[in-house]
Amino acid sequence: TTTTTTTSLIKHYHTNSSTIKNALEKVPSLSRRNDLKDIISCIESNIQLYYSQIETQIQNDYEEYEPQSPTEQEKEEQRKQKQGAFDYVTELMGPALLDLSKAQKLIKDFIWLCQKAGFEFVDINDEIRAWSHHFKLTTSIDINWKYFTHGLITNEVLGYDNSKITYPSFAHRVLVMKRGKKEVISSGYFFVEKINELVRRFVVGTQSLVSRFLRSLNNKTKIVEIEEDKDRTDALSQIELGIENIFSRITLREPAFDDIIILFGHSIGSSSKKPYIHIKHFQHIPISDLEFVFPSESQQVALRPMDAAFITSMGIGGIGIGAPLIFSFSSKSRIAASLAWVGLISYIIRTVLRYRASKTYCRQIANEYFSAHCIASNRSVLCNILFSARMQDISSISIVTIFLWKNERNENRILLEQLREQCIQFADELSLKSNEIFSEKNFNWIIRWLSGVKMIEIDGDYCIFPSLKEIHKLRKKIIESDFTYKSEEI
Repeated sequence: TTTTTTTSLIKHYHTNSSTIKNALEKVPSLSRRNDLKDIISCIESNIQLYYSQIETQIQNDYEEYEPQSPTEQEKEEQRKQKQGAFDYVTELMGPALLDLSKAQKLIKDFIWLCQKAGFEFVDINDEIRAWSHHFKLTTSIDINWKYFTHGLITNEVLGYDNSKITYPSFAHRVLVMKRGKKEVISSGYFFVEKINELVRRFVVGTQSLVSRFLRSLNNKTKIVEIEEDKDRTDALSQIELGIENIFSRITLREPAFDDIIILFGHSIGSSSKKPYIHIKHFQHIPISDLEFVFPSESQQVALRPMDAAFITSMGIGGIGIGAPLIFSFSSKSRIAASLAWVGLISYIIRTVLRYRASKTYCRQIANEYFSAHCIASNRSVLCNILFSARMQDISSISIVTIFLWKNERNENRILLEQLREQCIQFADELSLKSNEIFSEKNFNWIIRWLSGVKMIEIDGDYCIFPSLKEIHKLRKKIIESDFTYKSEEI
């Protein structure tokens, strides 16, 4: 996990350095390019100091809510806890019973950092795809939402009123943020997975036919035809399975998120009034497997379709054969009837044990998937996000700086909205995600920073900037500028 995290950070650092290098190559004059390199190094130093303040603040805030290893007493209390009186009252009253204001402030700060690092909220479309399809794993998972602290993530924390995002149904239980998208490809025969998928389709198809038949009996009920999924991919749940490919190699393809951050609160034991805030960082998660990133304690794992069909047939077959024998032998010999009873009970016990073993295996699959894709937890995630946000700010501020002073200008005034549009065009030339880097919120912060270190002045809707020579003379003051972290800006 440490190696994976380090590799990811190094890759992010080189990407950031390459972006600034490509932007500097757009500067025609060699002398101006060298001057801008000096200024950018000063910008980097100031941003480093700025983020050291943020890191100190957020790490200190998180110390109170960092998950601790539970004691044996807490473990026992957690095992006994089902739906105690405390949980019931908490469910009803939420923040009125628990003082969650400090925790909510921490989460709000964390969301701000994630957005500066290029993350965005998972939306309702991602949730629908996750529950409707599966990439390769056919293990069915339901989530126990009562596991998560109620009232911790509110509309105010999410910025719900000011957002155009269609949040998923679990947005007030678990915070899930995504960054980047790529296609994952997996090739193989997948015999077991194909059988599971065929059984699942048979069961779903049978249920659909029965449901349609029952609805057709009621003339008042209108039957609505469901349109075919337009976002069709080569995931296992969508690929066509027939005689021609059931025994041959297939290639599965599915869009996946480069990074997934999950944050949730959970209180250990019914006597605890302080939620522990858990943070996890995952990489390369197919959209249709999103449910696997939720904590294993909250997952309710069902049997794979093949296992469910096999165990059901075992139970029906055993009872179907054993019951007639019992009734037949009971009229002839008590000893024979007793032996038949023993055989039937033994068979039922064997079926139950097989069921428990299958459930354990399915849960193990889910846990292995969780562990294989999780690269960091809790404080390590905070460090990763702080690093990514810092690199993103250095990159975006450097791009604006290079754009303003790459050429000699006749005028030193420009409309802020016009500056933003031209910076977006410049970022597009560098093949960057300009809409994320220069979103309205992030651009306003960049302007505030440039103004705070006296590189520009704001006059109403205009940005006033001096010549490059004047900025180069004052570059040491950029490092020493007292531009401090203000929590109210979040």
